Amino acid sequence: MHDTERVLYYLPRIDSGSLNELLNVIKQSNNFVNHLNDTRPTNEFELAYAKYLGSPHQEFIDIYYDIVLEACFREFLEWYEYITKHILNKDVQKAFGYTLAPEDTNWIKQVENSKLLKPLLMVKTPDHFLTYIKEVSEIGKIMNTFFNKRKPLSTLDSDYFESDHAQLVLTSIDDIIIDGNIDKLVNQIQTDELLCMIEVYGWENRFNPVLLEWIWMNKGRVKQWI
Repeated sequence: MHDTERVLYYLPRIDSGSLNELLNVIKQSNNFVNHLNDTRPTNEFELAYAKYLGSPHQEFIDIYYDIVLEACFREFLEWYEYITKHILNKDVQKAFGYTLAPEDTNWIKQVENSKLLKPLLMVKTPDHFLTYIKEVSEIGKIMNTFFNKRKPLSTLDSDYFESDHAQLVLTSIDDIIIDGNIDKLVNQIQTDELLCMIEVYGWENRFNPVLLEWIWMNKGRVKQWI
């Protein structure tokens, strides 16, 4: 579908001046994508979001829930990366309840003595993530305390769990994924937390963050185009 047709499909009442402005944002933003990824944004999600702002509907809520799930899984992998990189660190061992020495001959067995890290080793897909979501939540809470009480070991460590996106992931895991609180999910969609969640998801050109921010900044106008 051509960009103009796509925009008019989602925003049928957009005026010609605004249409030209929006199409230019789409065209120009293509020059600022992640060039290490051959994929290019389709802008479908962003335009569906624009439509939702003017006319909320369940279909978009379902789409966004899947994005939240995937984004939280990806952020969990950041925690996993940190723990595994510092698996010999005594502070990490103390926080997660296991002991490990360089001379041990079965590191997996030692780490599996931790009730939390044993399932962590099993989480390799979003489905596993859901299976062990309560353990993931506990890991997040430990990481929260652990990171905020100590000096940095990596870039992830410096005030990480004081950041907006880390807190958003923690609350999304507990409130939305575990408790199934749809009101919290809808609240994210209606605030700039949605933009933050897309940042958490990662920069791989599935989304167009420039267009998404433009829509958010112009949401008052966008609502009139439905």
